[in-house]
Amino acid sequence: MVIDPGSFTQLLTFLAQTTGQDASGEAIVYAAGNPPLTAWGSVKHVKGTDKIAAGQEVAQDLVTIKTWWQPQILTTMRVQSPTGSIYIIQAVENVDELNVYAVLTCLGVGVNG
Repeated sequence: MVIDPGSFTQLLTFLAQTTGQDASGEAIVYAAGNPPLTAWGSVKHVKGTDKIAAGQEVAQDLVTIKTWWQPQILTTMRVQSPTGSIYIIQAVENVDELNVYAVLTCLGVGVNG
């Protein structure tokens, strides 16, 4: 796999899972850490589909994100792009096990891009 670090033009923020309280009880919330975990990367849209879930039509966007390897990036996290789009991390690949580049397989749900 050839990765061009010159294509890393977006500053991505990784959101960790935290627990918050709302009017209905306990809810899962994703927020940037302190200090926030960020990395330069590139987002490539692979394909998109429209689905009906819970009686509503939602868009699903499959993307790959190429970025610098950081062992703190987990599949329990979300990625936020500079435009505000949020992607659910489904898989984290440590390219060639060299701890240099990471390829994230992500799912964007709702209004993204």
